[in-house]
Amino acid sequence: MTRTENGNAEKMRRQPQRAAECRQNAAKEHREGSRKLLKILLVLLSAALVWGMLSWLLSLVPLRKVRVEGLTRYGEEEVLIAAGLATADKLLSVDAETVRQNLTAFYPYIETVKVRYAFPLGYRLVINEDTPAYYTRIADDYFALSAELKVLERATSPRRFLEEGLQQITLSGIQTAMLGQTLDYGGDYLDRILRDVHASVLADRITDVHVGDRYHLSVVCDGLYTLYLGDTNAIDAKLRLAALMLEEADIPAGYGAVLDVSDLKKTSIRFEGIKDGALEVSE
Repeated sequence: MTRTENGNAEKMRRQPQRAAECRQNAAKEHREGSRKLLKILLVLLSAALVWGMLSWLLSLVPLRKVRVEGLTRYGEEEVLIAAGLATADKLLSVDAETVRQNLTAFYPYIETVKVRYAFPLGYRLVINEDTPAYYTRIADDYFALSAELKVLERATSPRRFLEEGLQQITLSGIQTAMLGQTLDYGGDYLDRILRDVHASVLADRITDVHVGDRYHLSVVCDGLYTLYLGDTNAIDAKLRLAALMLEEADIPAGYGAVLDVSDLKKTSIRFEGIKDGALEVSE
């Protein structure tokens, strides 16, 4: 028998042994894998049992105290009632999202609410209130508005809004307003108008912004002088020219005036209360 034939015969004799060894190794690996999986399952089960027990114990923990931060316009007690926390008696009975929804729905001035756990047995409500920037008159009521025109408050008189230094805006065509909702005035041009007015040289003197539409814009300066701007183009240039006209015009004390600066090349000023007081100014 040749050497090659002897080698082949030896391989044939070893094949059953190797197959048996492979089966033994596979069985061993399977047993080890099963043991590892069983350990993992036991750990997960133990964790679930511990969590369940902990949750059950925490569900029995009483809610001792809720502290409210950031309130200036509403009472703490009424806010806790609206949030559903005045009657909550268990620590885990407080749902943060429900608290946020309740408060922002009931109180227009509340912009955001953060619910924070306060050691050991309480919560903190961190409230951020919206800031009024304008007021407007709709029908017989007056409404405070945020910078984004969210309706914050309704009143029968503008007195308090004036005391807070809010600027009046008059919006033609608006018939109703809902507390907590944003006035829809048909596009973003109103935002651009207000930004341009606030960035102008007369920003601190403007007491009313009147928007008929994007082609009929006027503002009131010092509560006495109506500045007709026309369309929304070149608002800054128009207000700078109006400021110059007011500075150079000899307006009697206590009198009003109407300045037309809608056309930068042909402006006019009319003194209110003075007969034949129109004056043409050309550039």
